[in-house]
Amino acid sequence: MLSVENFQKIMDYRPLTALENLELLSIEGDGLSPNYIHIDSLDFLHDMKQLRAFHLATARVASKDYTPILELENLEYLWLSSRKEVKAIYNRLLELPKLKYGSLFEHPEFYH
Repeated sequence: MLSVENFQKIMDYRPLTALENLELLSIEGDGLSPNYIHIDSLDFLHDMKQLRAFHLATARVASKDYTPILELENLEYLWLSSRKEVKAIYNRLLELPKLKYGSLFEHPEFYH
């Protein structure tokens, strides 16, 4: 498990792909301020198919592409902030084969 909180100067998370046994990943800014962190892209997720849980909150993705999450077929838990890009793929996210927990289930109203 790895939780990265409020790392304001990191935009490239590709080095995390070296953590081959990582199953739970949380990346978030400061939710109390809210002080968003900035991420270049979620493309690093292409190489993290072992993830069982992914939490992304108080973050802005520069590429605005959340589709790499769709490749995480082992995800059981997913928490995403409500963004129009997430809303656009909401139904496809629900089709992830093992997904059963997280904001998509607990707060579907965020995505409609």
